Amino acid sequence: MKKHTVIFLCALAGIGAAALVLLVVRFTNDFTRNIPGDISHTAVLSMESQLYTQEEIDAALTVAKAYFQEHYPDCALREIGYVGDQQAMAYQDWAVRNDADDVIVFRSAFQTGSHPAISLNANSTYERYLWILVRNEGGQWVHADHGY
Repeated sequence: MKKHTVIFLCALAGIGAAALVLLVVRFTNDFTRNIPGDISHTAVLSMESQLYTQEEIDAALTVAKAYFQEHYPDCALREIGYVGDQQAMAYQDWAVRNDADDVIVFRSAFQTGSHPAISLNANSTYERYLWILVRNEGGQWVHADHGY
């Protein structure tokens, strides 16, 4: 074979390999993006409250877990619990910022899988990760923020 033909075939093989890698990465990201966050084995840590009834805490937990399930693909929520009245009051500014009356804060731990579709480290455990929810008095809880 001529030298030019060999170079051309090598270049073509390299481009083909690169295209294959891109397709695999794209498929993997699209696939994991469609896997909801796993909340099936979440331990709920109990904490007494003078501010909220257990029903109000449970309603807020439902919102936080639903947010996790929708926005944290290829991740598993391991535990979540109310931080307590005193610590929650330190986040009252979140209610003000969101034109709300109440704020509730949960602390959680979760694990990422090998391909989390959001900007988290793969195969890692996140502990003391916060979930901040707000509501108007008597209204529904709404996710306001999350993180450290």
